[in-house]
Amino acid sequence: MPARPIPRGRHRFPIRKAGSCSPPQSSEIRPGTVTTKRLMGEDVVLYRTRSGRIRVVRPYCPHLGAHLGCGGRVDDEDIVCPFHHFAFDPDGNVARTGPGYTGKPVREGLTILPSEEVNGGVFAWSGPSQPTLPWNIPQLLNPRSSRSKFVVVDVHSHPQEICENTVDIGHTRALHGFSDAWMPRPPIADKHSYSVALQLSRRFPPFGSLKADVEVNLYGLGFLHVLLRVPRIGLEMDAVLAPRPVDPWRLHLTVGVGVLFTPPSCIDPQDC
Repeated sequence: MPARPIPRGRHRFPIRKAGSCSPPQSSEIRPGTVTTKRLMGEDVVLYRTRSGRIRVVRPYCPHLGAHLGCGGRVDDEDIVCPFHHFAFDPDGNVARTGPGYTGKPVREGLTILPSEEVNGGVFAWSGPSQPTLPWNIPQLLNPRSSRSKFVVVDVHSHPQEICENTVDIGHTRALHGFSDAWMPRPPIADKHSYSVALQLSRRFPPFGSLKADVEVNLYGLGFLHVLLRVPRIGLEMDAVLAPRPVDPWRLHLTVGVGVLFTPPSCIDPQDC
């Protein structure tokens, strides 16, 4: 929760407008699709070209400001404005002008947000304009796990609060019901990434008390990967969390979970 009450009326979004955030699941955007998402209190338009390239752009056509998400379409590798049919290539440059256009050339192209597809999502950089992502999110989901199931939850929160839960051991007892929780090693911070290891225990009928090893990796404030292993029953849970800030103190939290069962690895049940 915020440290103080949020005042009524207009207020700035309480986060740097720089970071890698996940607008949608990549499976939502098929070739030829154009869709609008909220990100950092603004619209962004996502589209996939016929060859499969994903693009995230600011929504307004540089010609006369029409919203590309309201009737825009994909024509092969270009996105076409719905109002005057100006077409823009994947780099944001004007590919062709509208039919019968005789006005001055459009000097500016579309504003492209650097983005990448990884771990089932599309992650876009929102911040100072730059041609490429300043850092990347690695592929972390285990390809041997079951196909991840994704849900999106509307949450009144801030991305930093989601991330801070990884080091808040007390909440694992109060919220998740674990009887014991501890850190076998100190957290590791490295520039934009942060890694936390946890060991948890909880009663799970009919197995009795089970111990779990948890590895959490954060990348910026927009992506968390959680790997939970329960050696005694051979369970491995592969989860991703991607908080997308849409408006002040409002998130769309995408959660994806896959599971993998392997042979139990504990020789002595007392050890796990």
